[in-house]
Amino acid sequence: MNMISNRKKTLFGAILMALGVVASLYLTAHYENIPLIWIPTGIATWMFLTCQKRCAIALLVGMLVGTSGYFLLIDWIGGPNLKPAIVLLIAASSMAFAAIVSNVIQRYFMVKTGGIFATHKVQPVIIAVVGCIALSLAIAWIIVSFLGGTADSILLATLKIFASNTLGIIALFPLIIGKVQLEFFRETNRTRNRREYLAIAVLVFAIFAATVFAWHATSTSQFEKNTARFDALTEESEKALKNRLLSYEDAILGGAGLFYASEEVNRAEWRQYVSALDVVNRYPGINGIGYIGRVDVDDLERYIANERSSGMPDFRSHPEVDHDTHYVITFIEPVEINGPAVGLNIAFETNRRTAADLAATTGKSAITQRILLVQDAEKTPGFLLLYPIYSTGVFDELTNPETDLQGWVYAPFIGKNLLGDLTASQGQQFNVSIYDGATTNKNQLIYAESETQDAKAAEPPHFKKVRTFNVMQQDWTIEWTSTKSFEASTIDFQAELILITGIVIGGLLGLMLVSIAHRAASIQTEVDRKTREINKARGGLQAVLDTVVDGIVEISAGGRILAFNPSAEHIFGYAAADVIGKPFHTLLLKRDHSKMKAYLEGESRWLEENGMANGITITGVRKDKSTFPMELGASAFDLDDVRRYVASVRDITEQVEAQRALELSERTFRQTLENAPIAALSISPQRELIHMNKTANDMLEYSMEELQDPSILLAHPDDMDVDAEQLLSLANGSAQNFVVEKRLITKSGQTIWVEQHVSPVYNADGSIKYFIKQMINLTERKKTERIKNEFIATVSHELRTPITSISGSLSLILGAFKDEISPKVHGLLTIAQRNSTRLIALVNDILDMEKLGNGGMHYEIANVQLNELLPQIVEDNRSYAATFEADLKLEAVDAGLYINVDKWRFNQVLSNFISNAIKFSPAGGTVKVRADQNGDYARISVSDNGIGISDEFRNRIFTKFAQADSSTTREKSGTGLGLMISKQLVEQMDGRIGYTSEPNVETVFWVEFKLAAHENEDGESIRKAG
Repeated sequence: MNMISNRKKTLFGAILMALGVVASLYLTAHYENIPLIWIPTGIATWMFLTCQKRCAIALLVGMLVGTSGYFLLIDWIGGPNLKPAIVLLIAASSMAFAAIVSNVIQRYFMVKTGGIFATHKVQPVIIAVVGCIALSLAIAWIIVSFLGGTADSILLATLKIFASNTLGIIALFPLIIGKVQLEFFRETNRTRNRREYLAIAVLVFAIFAATVFAWHATSTSQFEKNTARFDALTEESEKALKNRLLSYEDAILGGAGLFYASEEVNRAEWRQYVSALDVVNRYPGINGIGYIGRVDVDDLERYIANERSSGMPDFRSHPEVDHDTHYVITFIEPVEINGPAVGLNIAFETNRRTAADLAATTGKSAITQRILLVQDAEKTPGFLLLYPIYSTGVFDELTNPETDLQGWVYAPFIGKNLLGDLTASQGQQFNVSIYDGATTNKNQLIYAESETQDAKAAEPPHFKKVRTFNVMQQDWTIEWTSTKSFEASTIDFQAELILITGIVIGGLLGLMLVSIAHRAASIQTEVDRKTREINKARGGLQAVLDTVVDGIVEISAGGRILAFNPSAEHIFGYAAADVIGKPFHTLLLKRDHSKMKAYLEGESRWLEENGMANGITITGVRKDKSTFPMELGASAFDLDDVRRYVASVRDITEQVEAQRALELSERTFRQTLENAPIAALSISPQRELIHMNKTANDMLEYSMEELQDPSILLAHPDDMDVDAEQLLSLANGSAQNFVVEKRLITKSGQTIWVEQHVSPVYNADGSIKYFIKQMINLTERKKTERIKNEFIATVSHELRTPITSISGSLSLILGAFKDEISPKVHGLLTIAQRNSTRLIALVNDILDMEKLGNGGMHYEIANVQLNELLPQIVEDNRSYAATFEADLKLEAVDAGLYINVDKWRFNQVLSNFISNAIKFSPAGGTVKVRADQNGDYARISVSDNGIGISDEFRNRIFTKFAQADSSTTREKSGTGLGLMISKQLVEQMDGRIGYTSEPNVETVFWVEFKLAAHENEDGESIRKAG
């Protein structure tokens, strides 16, 4: 970690802490409120040891990020739904826990002051343990007393918190102890210790990974088994509910049978029937059984009078509603608990009326949605069960509910009385909540185990199941949730035992491996120290023998080999064991035996003949019998009065071959130079002639001895210094060669033109040995070019006057006599006039080219303001642009841009750019002219969106008669000289020219001139800053 910057350390710590928080919360058992293992404590301890307290803020940020991330992802990753306040409190306290532990480790165990369990170190450990327990106790008291997050006692919560933090430290114990080891051996074996440290960490983490996998598999298996148990209980509850409702429906169907079996059922008969059923005892939850009569509004008074005369003097229909049909509860038994319902018109309320109509139209039993019974003083949720009775008997396809419906047999239910004891497990193993409709809407709750202790628990249940089904033409949703009693029966510490055991075993194994590595490092450190002392003591000759590049051979007075170093083994191909004790001359060619002997015996005769005072060159023989030249030097010394020799041997094969190759190269070069068809001279850096070949002698008419006379000057007086600057560049290394044209004067006084190529030849140390001058005679070529240029200039001058007259005459005819000429003749004259204009342009270009070639072009350089000149140039070319249907635009020009140019020649260059851009732009295209500042230069550019310049044409675009292909000349009409002339004009005015082109997108031609100074209104000379 010391190789990582502090910033990276803190970032790494924050990320590791966030992952540790998520992992710890995920590993927490489902029925726990306090994490089973809190890995961040171990991470914080390790980080505190690594980067001290600098990383505290980063670790806190990591805890907050990890906690927030866990609660955001809890539904996806699974795990307990802990209270955030509890998690944050435990997370913050773990930092203090880690600070205490790391402080003890750092102060008492990361120094070399004796054994780790020394007596004076036990006391701070005990104090640290007590401090951690006190911290755990404080956190447990806050959780139990204020946050209500656990039902444990304070003592048990304290134990859990202390164990959670301790297990977190044990999980990271190998890393923590490994850090101690690295600090303990800071000065030695650090690289090896880190590798061992990493290997141990990987092994321990692999054990932890296997442990977590086993814990997860066991937990999943336990959860699936408990889920299956819970599902079996819910299925039993659902079946009991359906059976109870069916049995109650049977009681209702019995009442309907009574009506079908009698012509008329009176109140006494109904009371007798219900009493026989004994509904209070046999049908718990049912509030009674009654009859609802269907009464048209016209018969209502008669119906009420009839009921009053039958023994109910106070009978009335209520509440009063404006309906055509009333659904009146005629009688219900036992009437003592259902009195308020007698005479109730259930059509007053939508839910009741809807269920009655549904039963009437289907001929089946139907229940209402959630209602409050009028006879229930507590106004708890309930419902009605209704079965229709028809005057025609049983409902079939011929039954007409509108005319045949007589009324309904019904039973009112109060939810808490009906659904409270479906099975023996209800309220013990699980709680039931029943909702009206297809959702668990609290406003539609019919029944809930609201009086049980589990329903009031603050924590959500671990098991839950929701199911929606149809009950007598009405959807009900049932929600079953586990109770604490059921959840307690599912507790099995097998998974937690696996997790804790794996962590402890992994931690202890890592500790054991780190201890072994610690001991091995201690031993190795001591071995390394001893080895260094021994090697330092040995020093001397052996170190020289083993490291020297030359072969070293120790030879006895009798000429036998006593020692043979590795370099000698490499040179001769023998192992030392193969040659020690053998005569040294067996390693030499036979003819050199005596030479070697004489050298060792100090025979000066041999030394004088070879001129080798310090050594000799002889031929060695390798193990494979191949020979090689070698240089041998020897010195004598006495050891215990016995003469010995130490010989130094060096293989000089490469040097000998290089010398031979150099000599051959020099001979070849001299022969080539001497017989070359061009003149060649060798000149020293001091400009003294070294050598010249025959061709140079013939060209200059001087011999080598004559040219060595410093009074003889070959260069023409006007060309004396034409190559001085290039020679200086060669001398200082800024150039490798150069080519220059200059005039020389031969011995006979004739002036000749030569093309001179000069390049240096270097010594081994990089200094210049001499210069090679190669000269090509250009005299005849210059004469030919001069004659050609004079001819072209003469012809051009002679052609320009008559062509100009012809062009003017044709323009006059086409203008003045346009209406008198037939269309055919007019077309021919137009062609003639256009071609005469092209000839004039060609002649002008040729004349300009001739002037540029012979230096006859003259310039009137003036200070020019671009924002005045460019509009004139653009306006001059606007009519030309119109003929090609091109849009010529000038972008705004900075008034401070001044340059020094010949105004007319600048106009010529820019007009050439513009005309080319117009010709090669598509119809309706845009040609833009702009001027910008580019550093200390003003750049004037012309751009178009035409066909552009192909890659194969770019390297010759500024040459004479250059055009992309032959069809361009015919289609666009041009000489191919414009860009060549423009380039020379710009360069002779000290400017720069260039272009960029992307075919069919944009092509830009530009020139640059250095910004010039100009006078402001006050007469001050200023220059625009670059």
